[in-house]
Amino acid sequence: MYSRRQAREWAVQLVFEFAANPDQAKSTEQLFQTFWEGGLRLRPEGEAPEALPDDAARRFAETLFRAWVEHRDEVDEAISKRLRNWTLDRVGSEERAVMRVAATELLFLSGDDRAPDPVIINEAVDLAKYFGSNESGRFVNGILDAIARRRRAAKARELEKSEIWTPGQSPTGPSAK
Repeated sequence: MYSRRQAREWAVQLVFEFAANPDQAKSTEQLFQTFWEGGLRLRPEGEAPEALPDDAARRFAETLFRAWVEHRDEVDEAISKRLRNWTLDRVGSEERAVMRVAATELLFLSGDDRAPDPVIINEAVDLAKYFGSNESGRFVNGILDAIARRRRAAKARELEKSEIWTPGQSPTGPSAK
């Protein structure tokens, strides 16, 4: 059964592995192959070693990871801007990986791949608690909520700009008959 929660957990593990071992420079496909074969993937209690996730779960985890790789500088900048008296390097590696995955989903996924902001943030808080501590959950929640608010405000400004009528434009909408 496909679980986005599980896929997000795997994406966090992939980001953690990639960030922890940048000198190994495996290609994305090599990293995925090693991960899905069980060489890196953590298994929940009771899961058989040969059990593989379904295709939908794998695709979503890989989509999140690839989006992070493509936008990692922007993601790290968005997180860093919300840190007060901290640098991203001082944040625990588990919390950093969780925030990277969630911020990637908040900022760069769209359409069917994108869940609502509260769902993304709640899942990230749960993952931060799972990989870190209860304090990790509060910290991650604050940072991701600030990122989501900023993104919503930017979208609202863009929408306002698109709705401003200037002379020379043809009027649109129901009253433009």
